[in-house]
Amino acid sequence: MVDPGFEDLKQLSTDYGILDSTIQDCMEPYHLPKYEKHENYNFIMLRAIDPLHLPEASDVNELTRKIALIFGDNYLITVHRASFPFLEAIQEKYKKTITSFNSEKKLPICIEIMNQAFNSYDPLIDQSLVFINSLEQDSKIILKKVFKVKKQASSLKRLLRLSHEICVKFIADAPTESRHLIQDLKEDLENTIFFAEDLNEGIHHYLNLYLSIQSQRTNETMRIMAIFSAFFMPITFIVGLYGMNFKNMPELEWQFGYPLSILLMLASTVAIFIWFKKNKWL
Repeated sequence: MVDPGFEDLKQLSTDYGILDSTIQDCMEPYHLPKYEKHENYNFIMLRAIDPLHLPEASDVNELTRKIALIFGDNYLITVHRASFPFLEAIQEKYKKTITSFNSEKKLPICIEIMNQAFNSYDPLIDQSLVFINSLEQDSKIILKKVFKVKKQASSLKRLLRLSHEICVKFIADAPTESRHLIQDLKEDLENTIFFAEDLNEGIHHYLNLYLSIQSQRTNETMRIMAIFSAFFMPITFIVGLYGMNFKNMPELEWQFGYPLSILLMLASTVAIFIWFKKNKWL
């Protein structure tokens, strides 16, 4: 069901005995992944990457759209606001081969939908990993884009973690003979989570490195300014001393007063230079 109205879902509730709380969850566009087992049906809420998301999209609601799966003994219903190419492909794949839809056929299709939804995260994660790796060779830093990727990675990681919890609960409720299928799905999802966490760590590492470099540059600038200040402090002191307008200052009438003050300035500068060199500050 693509973009159903409230009346459509109410009819669904009547026809299949679906609870009102499930219908409300299906109507909520910002719902996070979840799994519920009811008396006569199971309910799974997934979120898959929206193939039409904007390039600047970064949070959960901008990047993904929800897919609700409702399945009982002889039916499997998907509810979503927008069409997904992989759902259309799965529908096309099975509609010609299924004549009677029973639980034996239902579970593999449900798992395939979940697998395709989880796989939709891979291209965005791969693209972000390539971007982060390229920063090491790129001297021009675009912080705005880095922070966008950071927000994307954080959103993907949280969604994948919630999806992993769905798989764990789903395995516990699935028939014994079908658990290996969900286990394979869970393992594939764990691989995706691994790369999502690797992306998060890469971004944090890069940002920490960037901040360290910026801090080092600031410290280097302050060090240079401090060195210049150290050189000019004694010179400023001497100039200030002899710039006072007192009448009885012996050096003011002395013919060697000016050369002596210049010599003092040079001597203090050389002494500070030697001291800095000795302490390896230069």
